[in-house]
Amino acid sequence: NLYAGFKGFLKRMQLLEKNHERLVEEYKHKYMHKYEDGWQILLENSEDTACLLFDVLEPFGINSNQIERILSTRTSGKNWITATHRIMYDRKRLFVHPLKADIPKSSFEIDSSAAFMQKPFPLEISYSNNLEINSDPAIAQFDASKLKFPLKIRPWQKGDRMIPLGMPGSKKISDILIDLKVPLHFKSEVWVLLSNEEILWLVGYK
Repeated sequence: NLYAGFKGFLKRMQLLEKNHERLVEEYKHKYMHKYEDGWQILLENSEDTACLLFDVLEPFGINSNQIERILSTRTSGKNWITATHRIMYDRKRLFVHPLKADIPKSSFEIDSSAAFMQKPFPLEISYSNNLEINSDPAIAQFDASKLKFPLKIRPWQKGDRMIPLGMPGSKKISDILIDLKVPLHFKSEVWVLLSNEEILWLVGYK
């Protein structure tokens, strides 16, 4: 009868939904991994990718039209902005990060008496007689007698060069970031420290 047929149809739909949910969870487990303050998703090529990717990205505000553009474009550096997140394609991966308040892209000065800076990011300044080199990229060490104050912190710019520790000559910042495999979405947030317009430190990296 009609009721039995409709009940059977609902049962089949429920089974299909449960199977789809299982496939989505398997996709997340296999291709989606926590990365910094967001996620990275490896894009694999299959006929189910568009459907599964939509379910994975829908909580971040993505829509089906954007999914189609993501899968058809696949251009490194391409961004898609939702109400809450930025999604960037880079080398067969999607990087999903929450939108951040804009950091002023101006320069900041550090005078010789400074001990702490809050902007553009927390930075502690101290003097020491310890000559042991610290390899932590989050720590920079300089000969204070050779510094020309005020020092300056600014976003890196195209064409910037520096002399990495241990190298005889200078190297482009852009090439250093490539060597370090810094994702495209982080490159816009990289800062440099200068003394007398010479770059001394690629902040947090080298």
